[in-house]
Amino acid sequence: MKNFSLFFVSIIILFVFISSYSFSFQVKSVSNLQILKNGNHSTLQFYQPVLQREKAPQLLLKVELEDSEYIVQPKDTLYSIAKKFNTTVENLQKINNLGTSTVLKVGKKLKISSDELLVYSPVDKYELKFKTDKILMLISNSIVVFSPLNNGKVTFTGNISGFGLSVIIQSTQFSIIISGFNNIMVQNDQTLNLNSCVGIISNDGMLNMSIFKNQQMLSLKEFLVKSK
Repeated sequence: MKNFSLFFVSIIILFVFISSYSFSFQVKSVSNLQILKNGNHSTLQFYQPVLQREKAPQLLLKVELEDSEYIVQPKDTLYSIAKKFNTTVENLQKINNLGTSTVLKVGKKLKISSDELLVYSPVDKYELKFKTDKILMLISNSIVVFSPLNNGKVTFTGNISGFGLSVIIQSTQFSIIISGFNNIMVQNDQTLNLNSCVGIISNDGMLNMSIFKNQQMLSLKEFLVKSK
Protein backbone atom coordinates (compact mmCIF):
# COMPACT_ATOMS: atom_id res chain seq x y z
CA MET A 1 0.00 0.00 0.00
CA LYS A 2 2.86 2.34 0.90
CA ASN A 3 4.59 1.62 -2.40
CA PHE A 4 1.36 2.32 -4.27
CA SER A 5 0.97 5.70 -2.50
CA LEU A 6 4.53 6.68 -3.40
CA PHE A 7 3.91 5.64 -7.00
CA PHE A 8 0.68 7.68 -7.11
CA VAL A 9 2.42 10.79 -5.69
CA SER A 10 5.24 10.38 -8.23
CA ILE A 11 2.71 10.25 -11.08
CA ILE A 12 1.09 13.50 -9.86
CA ILE A 13 4.46 15.28 -9.60
CA LEU A 14 5.43 14.09 -13.09
CA PHE A 15 2.08 15.29 -14.50
CA VAL A 16 2.50 18.75 -12.93
CA PHE A 17 6.04 19.00 -14.31
CA ILE A 18 4.97 18.00 -17.82
CA SER A 19 2.00 20.39 -17.72
CA SER A 20 4.20 23.28 -16.58
CA TYR A 21 6.77 22.53 -19.28
CA SER A 22 4.07 22.30 -21.93
CA PHE A 23 2.50 25.61 -20.86
CA SER A 24 5.91 27.29 -20.85
CA PHE A 25 6.62 25.99 -24.36
CA GLN A 26 3.25 27.18 -25.65
CA VAL A 27 3.74 30.67 -24.23
CA LYS A 28 7.18 30.97 -25.81
CA SER A 29 5.80 29.92 -29.19
CA VAL A 30 3.03 32.54 -29.27
CA SER A 31 3.88 36.01 -30.57
CA ASN A 32 0.47 37.64 -30.01
CA LEU A 33 0.82 37.80 -26.23
CA GLN A 34 0.07 40.66 -23.87
CA ILE A 35 0.86 40.87 -20.15
CA LEU A 36 -1.83 42.77 -18.25
CA LYS A 37 -0.80 44.09 -14.84
CA ASN A 38 -3.35 44.47 -12.05
CA GLY A 39 -1.68 45.59 -8.86
CA ASN A 40 0.96 43.02 -8.00
CA HIS A 41 -0.54 40.40 -10.29
CA SER A 42 0.16 39.82 -13.97
CA THR A 43 -2.24 38.08 -16.33
CA LEU A 44 -1.40 36.61 -19.71
CA GLN A 45 -3.86 37.50 -22.45
CA PHE A 46 -3.81 36.32 -26.04
CA TYR A 47 -5.11 38.51 -28.83
CA GLN A 48 -5.56 38.17 -32.58
CA PRO A 49 -5.54 41.37 -34.67
CA VAL A 50 -8.39 41.82 -37.13
CA LEU A 51 -6.91 41.34 -40.59
CA GLN A 52 -9.77 42.84 -42.59
CA ARG A 53 -10.52 46.42 -43.52
CA GLU A 54 -13.20 48.04 -41.41
CA LYS A 55 -14.36 50.19 -44.32
CA ALA A 56 -13.79 50.69 -48.03
CA PRO A 57 -10.24 51.87 -48.92
CA GLN A 58 -9.93 55.65 -49.20
CA LEU A 59 -8.16 57.03 -52.28
CA LEU A 60 -5.13 59.16 -51.32
CA LEU A 61 -3.13 59.78 -54.50
CA LYS A 62 -3.79 59.72 -58.23
CA VAL A 63 -0.69 59.73 -60.42
CA GLU A 64 -0.76 59.98 -64.23
CA LEU A 65 1.06 57.18 -66.05
CA GLU A 66 3.11 57.81 -69.17
CA ASP A 67 2.83 55.66 -72.28
CA SER A 68 5.69 53.22 -72.68
CA GLU A 69 6.78 50.33 -74.89
CA TYR A 70 7.19 46.65 -74.09
CA ILE A 71 9.03 44.02 -76.14
CA VAL A 72 7.15 40.73 -76.34
CA GLN A 73 9.02 37.87 -74.65
CA PRO A 74 8.68 34.09 -75.19
CA LYS A 75 5.51 32.69 -73.55
CA ASP A 76 3.96 36.19 -73.32
CA THR A 77 0.26 36.53 -74.06
CA LEU A 78 -1.89 39.63 -74.30
CA TYR A 79 -3.56 38.58 -71.06
CA SER A 80 -0.27 38.17 -69.16
CA ILE A 81 1.04 41.51 -70.47
CA ALA A 82 -2.22 43.29 -69.61
CA LYS A 83 -2.10 41.85 -66.08
CA LYS A 84 1.54 42.85 -65.67
CA PHE A 85 0.84 46.47 -66.58
CA ASN A 86 -2.55 46.71 -64.85
CA THR A 87 -4.48 47.29 -68.07
CA THR A 88 -6.84 45.24 -70.28
CA VAL A 89 -6.48 43.04 -73.37
CA GLU A 90 -8.99 45.27 -75.17
CA ASN A 91 -6.91 48.37 -74.41
CA LEU A 92 -3.72 46.73 -75.76
CA GLN A 93 -5.54 45.62 -78.91
CA LYS A 94 -6.92 49.12 -79.48
CA ILE A 95 -3.73 51.20 -79.04
CA ASN A 96 -1.65 48.69 -81.04
CA ASN A 97 -4.18 48.34 -83.91
CA LEU A 98 -4.46 44.58 -83.37
CA GLY A 99 -8.18 44.38 -84.01
CA THR A 100 -9.48 41.27 -82.26
CA SER A 101 -6.26 39.31 -82.80
CA THR A 102 -4.48 37.85 -79.78
CA VAL A 103 -1.49 36.54 -81.76
CA LEU A 104 1.88 37.98 -80.69
CA LYS A 105 5.34 37.63 -82.22
CA VAL A 106 8.38 37.47 -79.95
CA GLY A 107 10.33 40.72 -80.28
CA LYS A 108 7.32 42.81 -81.31
CA LYS A 109 7.09 46.23 -79.64
CA LEU A 110 3.79 46.93 -77.94
CA LYS A 111 2.60 50.32 -76.76
CA ILE A 112 1.52 50.18 -73.14
CA SER A 113 -1.05 52.65 -71.90
CA SER A 114 -2.49 52.38 -68.41
CA ASP A 115 -4.93 54.41 -66.39
CA GLU A 116 -3.81 56.53 -63.44
CA LEU A 117 -1.86 54.95 -60.62
CA LEU A 118 -4.38 54.88 -57.77
CA VAL A 119 -2.85 54.84 -54.29
CA TYR A 120 -5.17 54.10 -51.37
CA SER A 121 -4.70 54.59 -47.66
CA PRO A 122 -2.93 51.56 -46.14
CA VAL A 123 -4.79 52.10 -42.83
CA ASP A 124 -8.45 52.73 -42.07
CA LYS A 125 -8.03 55.32 -39.30
CA TYR A 126 -5.34 57.96 -39.62
CA GLU A 127 -4.28 61.59 -39.56
CA LEU A 128 -2.47 62.71 -42.71
CA LYS A 129 0.58 64.98 -42.61
CA PHE A 130 3.69 65.68 -44.68
CA LYS A 131 7.29 65.48 -43.48
CA THR A 132 8.32 66.99 -46.80
CA ASP A 133 6.29 67.28 -49.98
CA LYS A 134 7.83 63.92 -50.97
CA ILE A 135 7.14 61.95 -47.77
CA LEU A 136 3.56 61.32 -46.75
CA MET A 137 3.15 60.67 -43.02
CA LEU A 138 0.15 58.77 -41.68
CA ILE A 139 -0.41 58.86 -37.91
CA SER A 140 -2.53 55.77 -37.50
CA ASN A 141 -5.03 54.59 -34.89
CA SER A 142 -5.10 51.17 -36.59
CA ILE A 143 -2.59 48.40 -35.98
CA VAL A 144 -3.15 46.60 -39.30
CA VAL A 145 -1.57 47.96 -42.50
CA PHE A 146 -2.99 46.97 -45.89
CA SER A 147 -1.67 47.28 -49.42
CA PRO A 148 -2.14 50.78 -50.90
CA LEU A 149 -2.21 49.26 -54.40
CA ASN A 150 -4.37 46.81 -56.26
CA ASN A 151 -2.22 44.26 -58.10
CA GLY A 152 1.08 45.54 -56.68
CA LYS A 153 4.12 43.27 -56.28
CA VAL A 154 6.39 43.14 -53.22
CA THR A 155 10.02 43.70 -54.25
CA PHE A 156 11.65 44.31 -50.84
CA THR A 157 11.00 43.58 -47.16
CA GLY A 158 13.44 44.52 -44.44
CA ASN A 159 15.16 47.33 -42.59
CA ILE A 160 16.00 50.66 -44.26
CA SER A 161 18.43 52.86 -42.37
CA GLY A 162 16.64 55.80 -40.77
CA PHE A 163 13.18 54.41 -41.52
CA GLY A 164 13.09 51.01 -39.81
CA LEU A 165 11.17 47.99 -41.09
CA SER A 166 9.92 48.75 -44.60
CA VAL A 167 8.15 47.22 -47.58
CA ILE A 168 8.60 48.23 -51.23
CA ILE A 169 5.69 47.54 -53.59
CA GLN A 170 6.13 47.81 -57.36
CA SER A 171 3.38 48.87 -59.75
CA THR A 172 4.00 49.49 -63.46
CA GLN A 173 6.35 52.50 -63.58
CA PHE A 174 6.48 53.21 -59.84
CA SER A 175 7.81 51.89 -56.54
CA ILE A 176 6.02 52.71 -53.29
CA ILE A 177 7.95 52.53 -50.02
CA ILE A 178 6.04 52.12 -46.74
CA SER A 179 8.08 52.35 -43.52
CA GLY A 180 7.39 52.10 -39.79
CA PHE A 181 6.33 48.48 -39.28
CA ASN A 182 6.62 46.46 -36.09
CA ASN A 183 6.08 43.23 -38.04
CA ILE A 184 5.97 42.52 -41.78
CA MET A 185 3.48 39.92 -42.99
CA VAL A 186 4.30 39.68 -46.72
CA GLN A 187 7.12 38.12 -48.72
CA ASN A 188 9.15 39.17 -51.74
CA ASP A 189 7.46 38.50 -55.11
CA GLN A 190 4.02 38.35 -53.46
CA THR A 191 1.22 39.99 -55.45
CA LEU A 192 -1.12 42.12 -53.35
CA ASN A 193 -4.62 43.53 -53.57
CA LEU A 194 -6.28 46.23 -51.48
CA ASN A 195 -7.32 43.70 -48.83
CA SER A 196 -3.86 42.16 -48.42
CA CYS A 197 -2.40 42.67 -44.93
CA VAL A 198 1.15 44.01 -45.35
CA GLY A 199 2.15 44.31 -41.70
CA ILE A 200 1.40 45.37 -38.13
CA ILE A 201 2.22 48.62 -36.32
CA SER A 202 1.66 49.68 -32.72
CA ASN A 203 -1.39 51.68 -31.67
CA ASP A 204 -0.88 55.37 -32.48
CA GLY A 205 1.92 54.27 -34.77
CA MET A 206 3.39 56.32 -37.58
CA LEU A 207 3.80 55.23 -41.20
CA ASN A 208 5.89 56.98 -43.85
CA MET A 209 5.05 56.55 -47.53
CA SER A 210 6.91 57.78 -50.61
CA ILE A 211 6.77 57.04 -54.35
CA PHE A 212 9.74 56.62 -56.68
CA LYS A 213 9.88 56.74 -60.46
CA ASN A 214 13.20 55.94 -62.16
CA GLN A 215 14.89 56.20 -58.74
CA GLN A 216 13.54 59.74 -58.27
CA MET A 217 11.16 60.63 -55.43
CA LEU A 218 7.96 62.24 -56.64
CA SER A 219 6.41 65.33 -55.10
CA LEU A 220 3.18 63.93 -53.66
CA LYS A 221 1.25 67.10 -52.87
CA GLU A 222 0.30 67.63 -56.50
CA PHE A 223 -1.18 64.11 -56.66
CA LEU A 224 -3.07 64.25 -53.37
CA VAL A 225 -6.78 63.53 -53.72
CA LYS A 226 -8.90 65.94 -51.71
CA SER A 227 -11.22 64.26 -49.22
CA LYS A 228 -14.90 64.68 -49.99
